[in-house]
This record gives sequence, C-alpha cells and structure tokens, in this order.
Amino acid sequence: MFDLSHSTVARRLKAAAKAAGIDPADISTHSPRVGMAQDLAASGFDMAAIMVAGRWSTPAMIARYTRRLTAADTAIAKHLQTRQPRPSRQMPCNTNTTPQAA
Repeated sequence: MFDLSHSTVARRLKAAAKAAGIDPADISTHSPRVGMAQDLAASGFDMAAIMVAGRWSTPAMIARYTRRLTAADTAIAKHLQTRQPRPSRQMPCNTNTTPQAA
C-alpha cells in the first residue's frame, strides 16, 4: 500500500528510537507487533481480538509475548503515567427525569 521496503521501515524505526533516547539496537521491525500484542492484552482485549489485530493464525506467539505481562509494565502504561492529566470535559447532563407538560 505504501510501497515501503523492510529496510526503509527499519531505518525509520531506529531513527525514531534514537530521537526518543532509546538505543536503536533494541528496536526491530518486529517491535511494534510485540508492543501491540502486549498493550492490547493489558487493555483487556481477548486473545481472538489480538489475533485479528496482529494477523496471527494461532495464539502461541501472543501467549509468548504476553506471558509475563502486567498492565503497569507496558510501554504505553509507563508513557501514560508520566503525562499530565488533561482537564476533564464533561458533557452537561439533565438530571431532571420528570416529564415536562406540553
């Protein structure tokens, strides 16, 4: 679809990792798939949903990627813990449940 070669994707991932202060040697083109499986599992998605998202035909690799996972250990959880909370935007709600006369 985007006509990107494996080497182009690998180069871009490693450049992004370096810019983020992550050792590029620790990143591969497979890293996003592993992270996706872990983050979906930590978010409560079931095995079938993770299999569809990652196009896995068996649950074996998902089980391997998520076997030692706790929600607080995922990259996204750590990222969210360091973010400043955004102000809540609550929708006004009508608590009056009495029917109004026409």
